[in-house]
Amino acid sequence: MFFLLQIYAPFEKKPDAFHRTFYVFCCKDGLCHKGNSQGSFKVLRSQLPKNNPYYIYNTELEIWNRNPSRPEASTCELCGHFAKNLCGGCKKVHYCCRDHQKEDWRLGHGERCNKEGIELTPKRRSALLFEESLIVTEPEVLEEDPKPAQNQLILLPQATPKEEKEEDDEEYRDEDFEGRIKEDKTMVKFQYRMKASGNPDQCLRYYEPGIDPLWISKDGQPSDSYIPDCPHCGSIRRPEFQILPQLLFHLKVDKDFEHDTLDWGILTVYTCRESCSQEGYISEFLWKQSVSE
Repeated sequence: MFFLLQIYAPFEKKPDAFHRTFYVFCCKDGLCHKGNSQGSFKVLRSQLPKNNPYYIYNTELEIWNRNPSRPEASTCELCGHFAKNLCGGCKKVHYCCRDHQKEDWRLGHGERCNKEGIELTPKRRSALLFEESLIVTEPEVLEEDPKPAQNQLILLPQATPKEEKEEDDEEYRDEDFEGRIKEDKTMVKFQYRMKASGNPDQCLRYYEPGIDPLWISKDGQPSDSYIPDCPHCGSIRRPEFQILPQLLFHLKVDKDFEHDTLDWGILTVYTCRESCSQEGYISEFLWKQSVSE
């Protein structure tokens, strides 16, 4: 699986969740994403108290610094996964497998390997990984309601040029598909909410407790019995954030209708209501809703 996104979401009610982060991974094989395939995704939660052995708070600069007494884990120079294999030339970078070492060599490490005074970490991205972007958090303000809603939008800074949108809409216009959308009131509500927010290209929604998630279709919504309780503490899981299909555009995933590509309707992540603490990373539950076929 490949790294998709991460969200920093502290849980202020719990001292042991002062630092709280979610990491989302996914399979990039479009065949794995047919139907409501939950197994194509993985969500991990990590949390730490304010005082912990990994990060030290600098009160003067108001920043967190990595504790120098705690060595960093060795990670692959190409993909960032845990790696034990060391480059035989420079003895400074690690790789998780032979294939990633060969690709990194082709992408520039071959010119830098074992050369003194040259930065060994090149500023380039592998085609294997998604393009990196910053997620900007803003409160949702609907056009008919001047007060910010409790839930939030998270926006990527890039926006689709208007002329490109019009061309795409005309090229892929499907009257039969549009007719089915009009019959699905849930889809109409989703489109109205995107338009009313003034940010139709939003890619993620974060929810405060008690707020119902937004769905893209009347089909494929989970009942409460489908959401498993936390296996560690037994607490119910609540919907905390949703990843919207607009993110696929920002990731530059090609929409080739003749081939199997990465696709989803709504990804809803349900997390432990108590945000219980365990050593290491805790798996949370993701529900994938596909657009009605």
